[in-house]
This record gives sequence, structure tokens and C-alpha cells, in this order.
Amino acid sequence: MGVRPEDGGTPDRLPEMFSLPEVVLTESKRGPLIGPGKPVMNLSAADGTRFATLHDTTPKRGKPTYTLTDRAGRTVMTVAVGPGKPHRMPFVFTDGRGRPAGGVRLRNSLFSTLGLRVSADESADVLCLDRTALAGSAWLVKDDSDAELVRVTVSSAAGVTLRQRYEIRFDPRLTAPQRRALVGAVITLQALRRWLAGD
Repeated sequence: MGVRPEDGGTPDRLPEMFSLPEVVLTESKRGPLIGPGKPVMNLSAADGTRFATLHDTTPKRGKPTYTLTDRAGRTVMTVAVGPGKPHRMPFVFTDGRGRPAGGVRLRNSLFSTLGLRVSADESADVLCLDRTALAGSAWLVKDDSDAELVRVTVSSAAGVTLRQRYEIRFDPRLTAPQRRALVGAVITLQALRRWLAGD
């Protein structure tokens, strides 16, 4: 499947998928996040309606790169390893036209999944996506009053295959660019978890 830039429509209009109260990222099959062109995850609404597919678009001898495309094959966003210190490896996001759309920095050491620091292109606010327990199945973003802004819950999508399924629930106060950045953060989280497991 080819990956081509977003075309048509209003340039700054984000897709419908970033206006929903909940979206789901599911592994398309159990396997490593490697292999250029390979579909690795699907992004759907809570009712199962598929919006987009995540592909491994890592260039040959390049840094890991993943591209989310809609059903028409247009690029929605790209998640790629960016420059930085190896132990605090950042991921950077771009939108469908290749413009900066935020990124993620690890709270702790390389491959730690305990906490991610997420920023969106249109907001200076940093969202702290923290795991609720050392081996927990949920990650939260809370506001200054300790109220939940985001809850990410991971489970197995298909029993023995151990395909990972991430439910992402958004507070209505979050903007579309923030939601897009948080989807990028969950893609980052999945990549880190697979690398850590040796997949």
C-alpha cells in the first residue's frame, strides 16, 4: 500500500478520528514493528469503524518511522525517532503535510514505558502520560486538580495471539492537535514495548 501526502480539503482541518471521545489502536497481527511497508496497527472508533492503518515506513538504514494513513491512503501523521540523547530518545510527529505536530520524550531511561511527556504542535502544554503501576495495564494524563484527561488501557485483542489493543479515552477539554499527539504517544508506547520484549 502506498503512502502519499494528504491532499484536498482544508489544510488545517484534522480528520474526524481526532474529534471522537474514544479511539482504539489494535495490532493488525502479532509481530515486530519492523519491515518497511508492513501494516502493524489499525486505528478505529470504539464501535469498530476503521479510520486508518499504521505502516512501518522505516527507510533502509534509517531511524524507525511509522506512518498512519487513512482509508484513501493519505498520510494522517508520521511518528519517527528524532535527534537527541540516546538514553532520552525522543519521537517526533508530523502531520499529513509534513509539518511539525508535536512529539514525545521519555520520562526515564531508554525503553522505559513508565512515563511519556507528550506535546502537541499547537500547545505549549506538556501532557504527562504515566503508567498507573510498574506492570499496570493503564496509563493516565491528569490535570492540576488530579482529574483524568486521558486514560489509555491495554489488553489482548485476541487471546492466544497476544495482539495488543489500546483503548484511548479523551476528556472533552482536549483539542484535536492534543488528541493527535496522544495517538502518536500510544504508537510510541507500542514500539517501545515491542522493542523491550525483543520483537
